[in-house]
Amino acid sequence: MPLPTWVCMRFPKEVAWVGRRLDTTTPQGFWLTFTLTGGALAALAFAGLTQDVVGHDEMALFDPRAKQWIVAVRTAWLTDAMKSVTWLASTAVIVPALVLIVAVLVVRGRDWQSAVLLATAVAGAVVLHNVVRVAVERPRPPSTLWIGEYIGAAFPSAHATQAVAFYGMLAIVLSTRGSPVVGVVVWMGAAVITLVVGASRLYLGAHWLTDILPSIAGARHHSVTSARANRCPGRLRPNANESPPNASTTGAHSRSPPRTGLRPASRMRRSTASRSASSGPQ
Repeated sequence: MPLPTWVCMRFPKEVAWVGRRLDTTTPQGFWLTFTLTGGALAALAFAGLTQDVVGHDEMALFDPRAKQWIVAVRTAWLTDAMKSVTWLASTAVIVPALVLIVAVLVVRGRDWQSAVLLATAVAGAVVLHNVVRVAVERPRPPSTLWIGEYIGAAFPSAHATQAVAFYGMLAIVLSTRGSPVVGVVVWMGAAVITLVVGASRLYLGAHWLTDILPSIAGARHHSVTSARANRCPGRLRPNANESPPNASTTGAHSRSPPRTGLRPASRMRRSTASRSASSGPQ
């Protein structure tokens, strides 16, 4: 007996449960499994990298070499580009963009759930960043490597955390409102912005590499938690392009008897009786 067949026969309930968790047609299936798995991995990565930073071991030991390599590849045009890109995750850009998008969602779409989701993601990211920064108090790279002026502790990166929370949650909201192609484009755009913002913070000398990676992981976990707490708006809604079937029409069709080529028995008896009467004695 093949092993898969034996497993299905031996553990039918467990196999059925796994099948439901991987079902792509229901919100409680594959997408819930994928979201929770990603959130768990992000939380694990954040905890592990934070431990490395606090203990000054493993990944934290690679920070000086990564910084030396980044300083070696600096050029004038790349410096100007990184100075511009890093503004995409600043509060001067994210807060007005958040207010505008929330206003559009509420006023035009009456979508309070998505608006609350976005606001919660950004606010939670700010709280997470400030709490961890005070708790760890990691110094920034030497000021001789800075391009610009920076204050406060280095870990975690506020820009990277806010970029993942805002653009990642915006991707969750927008990807549920269009075709799969639109969803892929939105997610790719959010990923590119997040990676470029993180790279800009490294390039400008504001952070170490292990300041950026936990920021992305922690904000990712927070976004996943917020999305599931608000049940991922749009994912549970029916497609607006799909109209529900007409109940009256469906009921009428379901009540009508099947049409066949055979005549009912009563009609056959009446037909036989009429022929017998017509063929009687004249």
